[in-house]
Amino acid sequence: DCGPDWSTDQIIAALSYGAHPSAKIPAALKCLLEETKGKVDKGFARITTWKELKKNIPPKFKLSPAAMIPHKSREFRCILDLSFHIRAIHENFKSVNDTTTKLALEETMNQLGAALKRIIAQVADNQLQGKEMVFAKLDIKDGFWRLVVSDDDAWNFCYVLPNEDPSQPLDDTKIVVPNSLQMGWCES
Repeated sequence: DCGPDWSTDQIIAALSYGAHPSAKIPAALKCLLEETKGKVDKGFARITTWKELKKNIPPKFKLSPAAMIPHKSREFRCILDLSFHIRAIHENFKSVNDTTTKLALEETMNQLGAALKRIIAQVADNQLQGKEMVFAKLDIKDGFWRLVVSDDDAWNFCYVLPNEDPSQPLDDTKIVVPNSLQMGWCES
């Protein structure tokens, strides 16, 4: 539950803001477009336009700014800022994270740093004499993109692709609809 449906005013304010300034730097924009194309090609996301969506706005449609963060293994990595507060002329709107119903136990986050130690202890304590044990740790690239959400819930995690031409009309703004969980969502 990512909170109440957004009003048209909220959506227009988020569309007008667009992506985070870091995503508009030419090198970062190039990486964002390539990364998005890869996600679309792999079926992790789809792209639509505001012109198409405004005819029949999906109930859960929300927009958060995409930021491009320098990364150690590639030039940039896209992070969706689900804690971003949309500001309109006379109103501040709450972020997706602020309106999300928190269901995960807080203790689960405390377990992240200790998981490997506990797994090793379990292996050591439960090894049978004379029996071989196989242990493997897999690092799955883009693991978050493999945590699928329903088509309806995907609308909670949309973001705007920056227009390469700033004079482009708002109707032509491209919107990414990821059909998987987003790094940065408070319940991920």
